[in-house]
Amino acid sequence: MESFLGNPDIAFDSPEMIMLKNGNSTTVVRLTVDGMDLVIKRYNAKNIFRGFRHAFKKSYADRSWGAAHYLINNGIKTARPIAMKEMRIGPFRGKSYLVCEYIDGINALDYFIDPAFKDKKIMAQKVVGIFNQLELLRVRHGDMKATNILIYYNNPYLIDLDSMVIYKNNVLSNRAHRKDVDRFMRNWSEHPKIKKMFSPLS
Repeated sequence: MESFLGNPDIAFDSPEMIMLKNGNSTTVVRLTVDGMDLVIKRYNAKNIFRGFRHAFKKSYADRSWGAAHYLINNGIKTARPIAMKEMRIGPFRGKSYLVCEYIDGINALDYFIDPAFKDKKIMAQKVVGIFNQLELLRVRHGDMKATNILIYYNNPYLIDLDSMVIYKNNVLSNRAHRKDVDRFMRNWSEHPKIKKMFSPLS
């Protein structure tokens, strides 16, 4: 792990890696390091002007690292954060990296649509419970697609925490929570029976 963190880009060139996402802003791979099944997410630096504007802000990797610890400390399941690294030249931020455990789960969209799974009402109650916890904590996830919830060993795990915000103001928090709920419910616009399972959120 120490050697890997010295040059985390080797993960993206390794013949053993599995590409999970190859986007402009982020690249995500799965790789085994020190016997651990990991997800390495690289936040790509776009250009020097963007680097200047964001020089004194936290990187997405840093924000996601803190968000994961915050959720875990408050009883909300998420991928366990393993390491975080930022590349900087003076105050200017370049690429940053977040390393988390790999969760071999099924995303909530596929889970609830698949007729093979029978305990959907119980799982829906657990997902609603996460929303209730987030509301109490005044937390907005910011991208509540059903694919950002993984079902693993009969428990929902919240992932992709890049946009997570913790509010101090109840008014702002309530408004943000409503946006999360509305985004989540849009996942089921073509599945009214599934949408009904989440009616406590309405």
